[in-house]
Amino acid sequence: PYRVNIAAVKNLAHRFVKTELVSSPRSPPAVFDDIFRLCALHCSTITHVCDHLARPDYPSLNTVHRKLAVLDADSVAEVINSRLSDIVTHAKQLGFIPRKKRVDLAIDCTDLPYYGDPNTAGVVGGKPKKSTKWFFRFATICIVENGYRFPLGVVPVDQFKTSNMTGVVTDLLDMACEHVSVRVLLMDRGFHSVRLFRTLKERGVSWLMPAKRTKRVSDAMNELVEAAESRRPMSRRIVVTGDDGKEEESVTLMVEWSEKKNRWWGWLSDRKRKVKRYRKRWGIETKYRDVNRVRGWTTSKKWVVKMMLYGFGVLMLSLIHI
Repeated sequence: PYRVNIAAVKNLAHRFVKTELVSSPRSPPAVFDDIFRLCALHCSTITHVCDHLARPDYPSLNTVHRKLAVLDADSVAEVINSRLSDIVTHAKQLGFIPRKKRVDLAIDCTDLPYYGDPNTAGVVGGKPKKSTKWFFRFATICIVENGYRFPLGVVPVDQFKTSNMTGVVTDLLDMACEHVSVRVLLMDRGFHSVRLFRTLKERGVSWLMPAKRTKRVSDAMNELVEAAESRRPMSRRIVVTGDDGKEEESVTLMVEWSEKKNRWWGWLSDRKRKVKRYRKRWGIETKYRDVNRVRGWTTSKKWVVKMMLYGFGVLMLSLIHI
């Protein structure tokens, strides 16, 4: 869907899309980064690239995997986010991202299917998809304004972070707030957490998400629907509780009739707002689909290899929009 100047993308890729984390006595970091860039540019595998670059100064496939195996996924993510920050700064200088305007942001997770031992580091469980219920998961924050959609940060989510997504959201917000001001943060119901609601309130961040049908939310929705005289939107303040039943937080429940679903639909937010804004969040779903078009592929079961190729795909996609 984009008019892409391939030469310009390649020039920018050599400038921004790099990590300089991997090297060997015979091959400098630039050579390894060149392999990962080629994987992203051609949507290929490390094996395919190494086979076609059989030159004395290029490492073998075994060398690449051996060097990657000693890296830490969080360290790779830190470098990827540093390069992504450089790209965003460059995009702001060119006018592709407004400097002072407050923007809507979306946070979501993407799952890469995993078919090996579920006890492998970095593997998390989820809803069955593509013949598996185990995945490598990455959380991303992205600008979802009309006309420009840029990823601002990516965080790998392991089995320990899954139980507390508040830390993941906080890390992503810190990355985003270095470049833009948040107008509304859009999330799906998987981020429903009283602790997260309280954290966003303390940070002064507005948010919107579909309502998770807990008993308290369902009862409040039923009361609103039974008292409704028409299909006009309704709202009220309710108190939601955490899984332990001890944490509580006051939020706004909004109920609207969906002609498409032919049912009442519930939403949660920090205050009453128009839920049509949530349609922008589908921009991040489009972003994930585009990342798969510029992401290197691998059959490796190493979390760090997945992180490296996914990170290079995010960086490359950001350049395509410049």
